[in-house]
Amino acid sequence: MKSLKSALLLWIGSIISLNGYTKSFSKQINALSIAAAYQHIQLNTDIATNEGLKNTANALHMTTNLEFTSYRVTSALDIIFYKDINPMQKNVDFSLNGNLYEDESSTTGTLFSLSAGPFVRSLHNELTTSLEFGYAHMTSSERSPLSCNDCPSTPIDIKGGLFSMINLEYKTRKKAFITANIKQYFTNKGINKAYAIGAGSFF
Repeated sequence: MKSLKSALLLWIGSIISLNGYTKSFSKQINALSIAAAYQHIQLNTDIATNEGLKNTANALHMTTNLEFTSYRVTSALDIIFYKDINPMQKNVDFSLNGNLYEDESSTTGTLFSLSAGPFVRSLHNELTTSLEFGYAHMTSSERSPLSCNDCPSTPIDIKGGLFSMINLEYKTRKKAFITANIKQYFTNKGINKAYAIGAGSFF
């Protein structure tokens, strides 16, 4: 949980920084947007199996985008929910009555990334297509009991790395849009590909 809080603070900090950057360089920046999406992740099968995981995972994908005249900068936070091959159980000592319970494990990760690249607009400026390159850092990746905050966790060796991303945004209203993107990772440290679809708003 501490790692998740740190990742959330890092993402919120990036939003504040980008917003401040927007105000400082408003003549050069076209737009600031925030989006949330469902993400499907494909993991390296061998690495996932060694960690006791299935080779796919789901994630909540949150992004902030800073758009300049011909390129854009994206910061993203992914809260990843892995799938255990054989869900583990652990005896947990609840301090209320001292009894031991079997508690299933939670396998999660938080991934923070930064990317940038050019974009083009089409369909009367309603569709934006961008090609971005960036780096993703896994701030936490662990297996821990669901109902125990103080129980020790076991690290999961899944990492991010260098990636490319194709992103599409279609304006549905003046400030709202739907978005979809595909990420291809190059470093083969755990994550192979990621697909996301969601919605967002301009500011």
